[in-house]
Amino acid sequence: MQRRKRKFWNKLKGKLSLKEIREKQVERLICAIQQEIEWDNLDIKTYDLILKGKLDWSGKVVKTRKKWKQ
Repeated sequence: MQRRKRKFWNKLKGKLSLKEIREKQVERLICAIQQEIEWDNLDIKTYDLILKGKLDWSGKVVKTRKKWKQ
């Protein structure tokens, strides 16, 4: 119950989750690639995360799992 209330109030206060922040960063990067806005450090960091494979173009974090050693 407590967690649900906290989540509700965070949405009302305008606090975004990490997932929503990543999605907005990717949307901003796409605008920069289409030359609607100029690139800045945030766009470069987001682009580096995508190139490393840690972030998807949809804004979802790509989870890599280590293989189980037997």
